[in-house]
Amino acid sequence: MIRLFSLVPIVTALVFSGTLFGGCIISDDVDDFEIKLPAKSFHLDTGQVSPPTVLTMSQACVASPDSCAAISPDLFCNTDGDCEVTDPTVLPTIPCGLDSDCSEVLGETFTCNQADAACQTTVGFELSTPVNLAEEVPELQDVGSSQFTTVRFSYVRMLVQENTFSIATPQVDLYIAPETVATLWVPDSDPPTIDSDVWVVGVVDSIAASTSGHTVDVDLDPGGDAALTEYCRTPSVTFKFFVYAEMTFRAGDPIPQGALTLRIDSAAIVGLN
Repeated sequence: MIRLFSLVPIVTALVFSGTLFGGCIISDDVDDFEIKLPAKSFHLDTGQVSPPTVLTMSQACVASPDSCAAISPDLFCNTDGDCEVTDPTVLPTIPCGLDSDCSEVLGETFTCNQADAACQTTVGFELSTPVNLAEEVPELQDVGSSQFTTVRFSYVRMLVQENTFSIATPQVDLYIAPETVATLWVPDSDPPTIDSDVWVVGVVDSIAASTSGHTVDVDLDPGGDAALTEYCRTPSVTFKFFVYAEMTFRAGDPIPQGALTLRIDSAAIVGLN
């Protein structure tokens, strides 16, 4: 099991004389020390965000004359009786006048871009992972709850561990929520609304295509920062990290290929009162 936290060797920072703390005696002149968060990764591949290349029709298409080509020159009728895109690397141009023109043919995620008079689609992905500090960092129980200490969140960083995306990534949002929250969104909300128990931690700006190995600082949102700090102070309360990103594809846009893996690195600072 991957441990979310690893305690920076506190033994080297604690001298046994002075204040009683957690069964140990700490020198009055001990500086603040840092609790770091090792790798916690989220992986996305293009199969999770790419628009379909085969459009399942309510009625089987006809190959001759090609009923799919009549909808768009970017489609053809395949042997299964469905419309298939001629070039799977780009979103086909399908003329439209209303959203229903697109959703009935392509699916509910498709709408009509009035400026282009062509269908577009917006695809989102949401990933989460639970965090149980009491189990994963038993040392934090004494540190977080002690009356002699303060705990504050220090930073959150995203390491671009793997990025073989053929196009620039969208903005990636990082959230925190209680473990009881199954998804970021209020069920059946229209327009989609973020659950009130969810706090945004920060965002990672667009990442250039096929660039990996660099770290991006997450600009902490005050509300998310406060929520993270509170979870550090009450490690018995399990929570979740969520990541969310959204991609909109317009007619003729390239469909991404490849994969993206982001790793969360974070730290909290513990100090003596």
